[in-house]
Amino acid sequence: MRVNSFLTAHSLTRCWMARSWMALCWMALCCLTLYLLPTCRANEAAISPGYEYSRQRFIEQSRKQAREILSELRELKGSGRLETKSGEELLERLYRAQQRAEMFLKAAKTIKKLISIQRKLYGKRHPRPNYTLYQLGENYSRVAELNKKAVKVFKRYIADTEMDDSKQTLITRRHCFHRLAMIYNLWGKYKIAAKYMKQHIAALEQMDSYRQELGLRQIDLARYLAKSGELGKADSSFLLGLATLEQKRDGKGQHYLRQQIQSYLQFKAQRGDWSFLNKGKKETSARALVRLMGRRQYIPPPICLAAMVGDIQEVKRFLGMGASLETCDGEGATILLKACFGGSMEVVTLLVAKGANVDAVDKRGANALHYVVEGLHIDETRRMR
Repeated sequence: MRVNSFLTAHSLTRCWMARSWMALCWMALCCLTLYLLPTCRANEAAISPGYEYSRQRFIEQSRKQAREILSELRELKGSGRLETKSGEELLERLYRAQQRAEMFLKAAKTIKKLISIQRKLYGKRHPRPNYTLYQLGENYSRVAELNKKAVKVFKRYIADTEMDDSKQTLITRRHCFHRLAMIYNLWGKYKIAAKYMKQHIAALEQMDSYRQELGLRQIDLARYLAKSGELGKADSSFLLGLATLEQKRDGKGQHYLRQQIQSYLQFKAQRGDWSFLNKGKKETSARALVRLMGRRQYIPPPICLAAMVGDIQEVKRFLGMGASLETCDGEGATILLKACFGGSMEVVTLLVAKGANVDAVDKRGANALHYVVEGLHIDETRRMR
């Protein structure tokens, strides 16, 4: 009996000592962490670009570099060696520093001077001054007020390199077509944007390694055609882009494919075309494409599409057919969340009156207010507050 009592007391003592030792180690670790935390934060502030090298600091450093390069250029000009390869190299460094410093007008003047020197060094038809001309257009396209100048420069580059079939020139011409299409789209000239996008696609078709970008640009062309009123051609271009994206088998390609299939179905729903829901023997082109690709899981529920595009009559019809208010798409977004993203207050009001869960969240944890903000519907955001 005494032996058992002794063993019990001994084991309890050892257990208490072990726990005390663990508690002491834990307290020491906490103290060490609290002691080192300010030092770690100071080191992080010194190293991380988010603290030390903010945008303003980066611009100031770039301007300082530009001033240093300008002083070197003055010395080179004083010695009469500006129109040499050394002067060309300094001018290239100068305009890049000016672009980083967001001094786009000064960068444009520097690029023009560089083009004139390169034409004297290499000749007017050499690829080097032509590529610098493209850089001038890129510089102009960064500022909305200078887009007209950018258009002139890009068109001039296309005209000057019409007879050049080198790979680098073809790639640069492709970028010019893309920039022109984007600028004309911003200006609301959708037919001209579609024309340049077709030329961009024709250049992409000559390059086998750009299949994914080719599919995305075909879908961009479909959007331009739809905005210009050519819905039949837009539909064909959309389907062609989806078929091109389907050939890309990696994870990123499948992600783009899922996004664009949903964009296509939304495009159809916005125009009141719900033919992709037909279950008869004769399938529509959209439904047949999705069936052949085996991507049925990419099709969101029709009521979610109707809520997102604000088609209140279709929403009522689907609800009358027995659709649940808790129906979700592949991302876990309910009908109410899709309506918030679309910005249709009529559909939102209807769903809330029917008893939809206003506190619902998707798989990311985003709620109705997040979806309104993602859809950039500022007025509705204020009303929901």
